[in-house]
Amino acid sequence: MNRRNLKLYIPVLGALALIPAQAFGQTLISQATVTAAGGFPYKITQPGRYQLSSDLVVSNPNTEAIQISVDNVNLDLAGFTISGPATCHASSCCPVGRCPLVAGIHVLPYTEGVISNGSITGFIYGILAQSLGRLQNLNVHHNGVDGANIGYVEGFGGATVEHCRFTYNGGQGLLGAGQVLDSYSAFNSGNGFIYITSLMNSVSIGNGGWGVYTVSFIGGNYFEKNSLGSVDGYSFSQKNNACANLGYVC
Repeated sequence: MNRRNLKLYIPVLGALALIPAQAFGQTLISQATVTAAGGFPYKITQPGRYQLSSDLVVSNPNTEAIQISVDNVNLDLAGFTISGPATCHASSCCPVGRCPLVAGIHVLPYTEGVISNGSITGFIYGILAQSLGRLQNLNVHHNGVDGANIGYVEGFGGATVEHCRFTYNGGQGLLGAGQVLDSYSAFNSGNGFIYITSLMNSVSIGNGGWGVYTVSFIGGNYFEKNSLGSVDGYSFSQKNNACANLGYVC
């Protein structure tokens, strides 16, 4: 490209940079836009692509950050954190025997949506969903009950979960998923993974229950120092797993 043509392109590129994300079919969500819309929870009622443009901080422990009530939503946290004030832990979150269904992200219908690329902390549930298509590149930690509960509280539905971390949650790390790949669950009060169809190339360490409980297919995983042992429940395929739990064969 000669200098003359380059000079022609520079103003065009500058103009594109000024076009808001909505023009490309993507809605930005920030603390300011949530406040302007009336406060939390931020409700997604139209399919499409949504992206955080700041951290979201919820101050009321009984309030959710984001509610999704429509199918075909792609929610990209873009490296930001959704945080709440919940300090309860396990049974203390559930004084009447049933835990309040309050989550950082609550997906209300059966959906094939995607949630990716950020952190969720400080809620009763990190993620609560009837069904999901995919969780990807998430860090879900220090929530009162489960890190992510997909389908088991409000129905049953799986998801593909890859490159996710579930740590220091008061219940299960990850409950209810289809295929789990390259993920990490550690130091949760309950099981690392539970009610999983396929667990591959993942790590479960230091959980208060089993490394994985009730799984159909497992392979290439590492389990260590889980209080009840490495693997329990039905497992039809156990290949190339490593277990450091004494007394349990993987």
